[in-house]
Order: sequence, then C-alpha cells, then structure tokens
Amino acid sequence: MPEIKAYITDDNGTRIPGYREIRLAYRVWRQSLFPNFNLRDFYEIGFQTQPKCWRLALDHKVQEAAETFVGEAMVGLTRDDVRYLARKVFLEDSHFYGALTRLPRAGKLMDTKPVPGSSATVCAAKTRGKKTGILSLGFEEFILGHIEHHGLTGYFDVILANRLAYLDGKVVGIARRIKEKGSGMEKVLSYLELPADGSAVAFVGDSELDVPGFKKVEYPVVVASAKPEFKERCRGDPDFGNRVFIAADGYQDIRVRFNLD
Repeated sequence: MPEIKAYITDDNGTRIPGYREIRLAYRVWRQSLFPNFNLRDFYEIGFQTQPKCWRLALDHKVQEAAETFVGEAMVGLTRDDVRYLARKVFLEDSHFYGALTRLPRAGKLMDTKPVPGSSATVCAAKTRGKKTGILSLGFEEFILGHIEHHGLTGYFDVILANRLAYLDGKVVGIARRIKEKGSGMEKVLSYLELPADGSAVAFVGDSELDVPGFKKVEYPVVVASAKPEFKERCRGDPDFGNRVFIAADGYQDIRVRFNLD
C-alpha cells in the first residue's frame, strides 16, 4: 500500500453529495421576506434568479449557477449576514431537509450531509500525521461554516477556495483565488510545503473540474458516486490513467488503499 504525505479533497460532489450554495439560495430567498420583508428581492431572487440557477444546475453547470446566485442575490449582504447564513443553512436533521433531498434529480444537488466515511477519512489522515486540505471552486465562507457545523474545525491544514468580495462591509461580487484546479493544486502543494511534483499526495474528486488537479499529484482518486463515464474517462487518461484509483466501495476503500485505517 502506498504511503501518502498529504490527503487533499474536493468539496461539492465529493466530500458532500450536493452543493451548499443551492441550499443557501433558498435561505437568502426566505430571509428576503422574513425578517427583511423586501418584496422586490423576494420576487427577483425567487422568480428570476432561482429558476436561472436551477436550469444551470440541472444542466451540470453548477459552478455557473453558484456564481450567478452570488452575483444576483448576495450582492449587498453584510459580513454579519454572510456569517449568519454560513452557519444556519445546514438543517440536515429536519423533516423538510429529508423531503428536499428525496426529490428526483434535484434532491441530490441539495444534499449537504457529509458522504458516509468522508469525515472519518480526513480525521484518520490528520491523526496519522498527514497534511490535509480542501481544494474547491466553491466559497470559503460556506465551507468553513459547514466544517464547523460538523465538528471538523482544525482537521484541514489548508482550504483553498474562492471568497466573497466586500466593499464597505457589503458583498460586491467574487474574490477569485482559484480559476481551475491545476494551478490551485500548485498553490496547495506550496502552502503545505510539499514537493512540487505532487509525489505522495492523494487528491480525491468526482468530476471533470478535478482533472487538472489529478494531473498534479501522484495519487488521483475518484469517489464511488462519480458517473461511470467519468471513471472510464479517468482510467483512459494518458496523463494519470495508469495511477488513478477508483474508490468503488466508498471511503473505506480510500482508507484501506492509503493505510489510514
């Protein structure tokens, strides 16, 4: 079994099944009416921005959906608003949450409970002295709120994701720290003082967005929930297909593969 120095994971679609920005969108929409009672925002977010975001999400353009939502619905929110939303969006034990996540097609996109075994795997890696990190095209504020909610604060040495941009204490857009995961992985390796060639580094992902990051590490890992065609595409990739690991039985497979049990 290979001995790794670092365990890096994607977030949306990998560490959690869905996209917390979609859940967040509904929280912002509700807040526009209660307690803010802003009928204009309620209409524009609920009947213009939300349908646009759902069309993008269901067409698997989730990154574009998240960016559209931030640009159209979050501009003007204060830092306190964002902190509140980042910590209150996860109502995963409610009956309403259960009903949402059972919806066909859309349900999985709203599921923000950690994938079974994902938290245990990063905890095992950290306990065994491995360096750990998250590399995501999502938003750092909401990743931090999620890991705090699930008791994982301190288990990630670095979180590289985009941030919200502020002016005079209010959201004005997106502060990009990462445009694609190839250059993003290079930054993570540098932050963690790891070899630039990614030797002895595992990176766990689920989609085409993770491929540039796969190319930068010795051990690309594809999660069990990834689409079958993506798994086959990775197996046949000329850059990393000979070293990719498909975790067919979930995170238990990953822990066994890298001696983290």
